Amino acid sequence: MDGLNFPNPALEYPVTIEDGTRHGMKVIAVAGLHNDWAAYIGPTNNRDCHVVDWGTKLDRATAEALFYDMAHSGRTWRR
Repeated sequence: MDGLNFPNPALEYPVTIEDGTRHGMKVIAVAGLHNDWAAYIGPTNNRDCHVVDWGTKLDRATAEALFYDMAHSGRTWRR
């Protein structure tokens, strides 16, 4: 993908966005150790474990729409 710019959106300011700038986000669902689950969102340049540790937790409705398998696994939503 020659010529595309993928900056960290957490460090980007609206005035620094140029033509061709791309902001990728990843969403990670995690099955917890207590029969629970949750989903987190963060920048694509973060490792999955960092998204889970430092990302933003999604609200339940959004997470259930994205992760049907987790939502119907019998696990409870992590509070």
